[in-house]
Amino acid sequence: MLCTVRVRGPLALCCAALVGWCWPAMSTDAATLVVDPSQSVISLSGVMLTPSGMFPVESQLPGSLTTNLGGTIEADLDLPGFIRFSGGSLVMPLPHPGLLLPEPGPADFAGLVEGALPGVIAFGALRDLGFDISMGLEDIGPGGNFPVFDMDFEFTQGRLDAAAAGLFSGSFDVTGSVVGNNTLLPGNLSWFGPNRVLTIPIEAEMVFNLPSLGITLDLDAVGQIVAVGHVPEPTTLVLLGLGMVGFLAVVRRQTAQ
Repeated sequence: MLCTVRVRGPLALCCAALVGWCWPAMSTDAATLVVDPSQSVISLSGVMLTPSGMFPVESQLPGSLTTNLGGTIEADLDLPGFIRFSGGSLVMPLPHPGLLLPEPGPADFAGLVEGALPGVIAFGALRDLGFDISMGLEDIGPGGNFPVFDMDFEFTQGRLDAAAAGLFSGSFDVTGSVVGNNTLLPGNLSWFGPNRVLTIPIEAEMVFNLPSLGITLDLDAVGQIVAVGHVPEPTTLVLLGLGMVGFLAVVRRQTAQ
């Protein structure tokens, strides 16, 4: 049996207002999520390639090749059951304090290479990094999982400082460099109470060719980004709206009697 409810007068206006309030939240095409530094981290490892061979990159200080992340992520959720990233995000490593070389000062990542030439140590530091996230439309599967191997990270700011005493010294802008996410691990979008939690695993290769110095840095980045948005779940909004409509209907009926 089909039940039809006719709503008139002030109650109709209230219903219209509730629909206008709930609908934008249910059909929001972009959600801003805040990166959680306590759960978001990236570690670098890799090698420096020179005409004389391949040499491992080591930390300048304990932990200087690992850093936490902050910033915001823009996720497009305009189609139910799907997710994409169309730009507008800004994720930034949190710099290590201290006198990290070259050009002594704080750095997002700081490493060194020994053995390229006898008695010479090469220093490198990535500073003031920030990157955007882009990915085409992907299906959100069971448990909130979705693939991220087509995701790209584009540096929108930052530089690489590199130097070796008596051999080379320079600063190189990395803006515009694009790094692909190579992981086969799934990303995840889940609800925890009022919180929308986004997790992005990261496995990426960053290659910095520095022909003026005759070297190439080949770095692997591994870690994850976890971001949280305080957005009511759509079903919660629907139930809340229906409850308010029902309450208003009861009040109207009692008033009429």
